[in-house]
Amino acid sequence: MKQWRVAQIGCGAMAAVHADQIAQLPEARMVLAVDLNDARGRQFGARYGFARTSTRWEDAAEAEDVDIVVVATYADTHHPICTRLLESGKHVICEKPYSHKLHEVTEIAETVRRTGNKLRIGFMQRFNHGMRKIKEMVDAGAIGPKPWYYRFTMTQTPRIEDTDGGWRYLANLIDNAGSSTSDCGIHFVDLLRWWTGEEVTHVSSIGVITEDKPRPRGPNLSLMAMHLSGGSVGWIEDNWARVTKVGQDMELIGPEGRISFQFANFRVKAMEREGDCIEYFSKRTYRTELVALPTTGAKQTGAQFKQFVREIETDADMSGHLDDVYKCTEAVLAADLAAEEKRTVALPLGRGKGGQGVRGSGGPGR
Repeated sequence: MKQWRVAQIGCGAMAAVHADQIAQLPEARMVLAVDLNDARGRQFGARYGFARTSTRWEDAAEAEDVDIVVVATYADTHHPICTRLLESGKHVICEKPYSHKLHEVTEIAETVRRTGNKLRIGFMQRFNHGMRKIKEMVDAGAIGPKPWYYRFTMTQTPRIEDTDGGWRYLANLIDNAGSSTSDCGIHFVDLLRWWTGEEVTHVSSIGVITEDKPRPRGPNLSLMAMHLSGGSVGWIEDNWARVTKVGQDMELIGPEGRISFQFANFRVKAMEREGDCIEYFSKRTYRTELVALPTTGAKQTGAQFKQFVREIETDADMSGHLDDVYKCTEAVLAADLAAEEKRTVALPLGRGKGGQGVRGSGGPGR
């Protein structure tokens, strides 16, 4: 088995999510860990078996013994880093959101085409067993023909043992993405488009800033509502605050049934050990069926890496994936615009337009 030599830029929380799984794969060899904080980079490198560390991300581009680079920094740094890496002959996995400037999403797709190197953005929900099972079910007609109704709610709060530091982390994500929905909700825009095969046509949104110290530059409590091209509708709510009650609720409803999903860590404690769960209700039988799934977590970075290796080895066309990235970015940008201007925003916004977004200083890694 070929071993792909891996560098990682950013050694924060999301970097650990990647390295936890990638470092266990026989096809991966951990070569270089990069972080602006030298001590954190060294600690991270030792933890995951990286051969060396650095404080310069450019070292990943210049290294002759690196094939794939995982970029786990804040969104406002992605475009210059990924552009340089691709032009240096590296293949890149980059955290979402790639950028909230649409022209940068367009430009990086052109860089991929021009260089022939591969880029995958971390829409890793598509690799989750539950999300894939839902795709199989709706394709088989489990909830009937469209239109469908989709709703998703996620509430997150800092850990009680690190309330201030945890909130600072969440506030940084908002500063770099525009809102809590723009950072996390982009996953669930991607899922809705994937499941339905429809495009988002109109977006409405509301949002409010309730937290301070530090005060985020965009809403920490927000909700976006979408109309889709086939008549389906959906809404996505992401709430991040010190005072929120942690929880998750996902439901996809059609004329013939309902599919609900919960991650194991959001189930009641007595049920958590049984894993993730799909609850399927059929109008045909008026019965509810529980579909048990393995507890693999929402963030399938190992499966994403293995897929990326296959895409490199087969010289797969990545244009469809990058078009998905563009359209999902466009939808969450429209949500931020709709909340700010208190109006419904029609898509498309126009290739290369929009994307001024909210920008913050971020930090060395997500």
